Amino acid sequence: MNSHARFGSLCALAVFAFLAGRATNMLQTSAPASSPIALASHNDNPASEPAGGKADDHAEDQFCSPGPAHRALQPLIGTFKGTITLTSPSNPKPVTISGTIIREWVLGGRYIRETYSSSTEEGEFRGIGYLGYNAFDGRYEFVWMDSESTAIVLETGTLNAKTDVLSMSTAVRDTQSGRLVIGHGSVDFSDADHQKSVTYHVDKNGEEYKAFEANFDRVKE
Repeated sequence: MNSHARFGSLCALAVFAFLAGRATNMLQTSAPASSPIALASHNDNPASEPAGGKADDHAEDQFCSPGPAHRALQPLIGTFKGTITLTSPSNPKPVTISGTIIREWVLGGRYIRETYSSSTEEGEFRGIGYLGYNAFDGRYEFVWMDSESTAIVLETGTLNAKTDVLSMSTAVRDTQSGRLVIGHGSVDFSDADHQKSVTYHVDKNGEEYKAFEANFDRVKE
């Protein structure tokens, strides 16, 4: 497998691309009793319930508008240059790729659009992702697509508000064997001008290994 194909299957797990479980003091909380799910199960007779009102307006604002969980991602916005190092059990010799990440808010500050680009002797690699906070389910969600795969990769995770570390988990198909690879990773953006991402995969024998490490620095105007 060439380095771009390996990158395509791994990059989505980083949270730049990408991207574990819940840590203490996470920014998000479980859905309150006033969430649409709870209301749906409680409202046995919709016709008897008054329509509209302040409660409905508050719920709509809480679940449909950007909030503190979105604003916590502000340090990710901007242009960054850096390197990504890939390893795998079948080819343990590290492969390092240099590239550029551009992130910007879209759709009224609800999502971050991330574009990645790199050029090597093997050609160009392009990727695009969207990161946001799902207030209904109380989790961060990331979707990734790139020029080396037809798969759309989905990730979910949490943010530690004290350490500014975003942790994500996913499952992605290995591009050679088709095996479903379980992965988890983190993005540390506690330094707004430097971001480090690490991803771990589980091999076919159930052993975990570091598959991905990225270090990117902000491009200052």
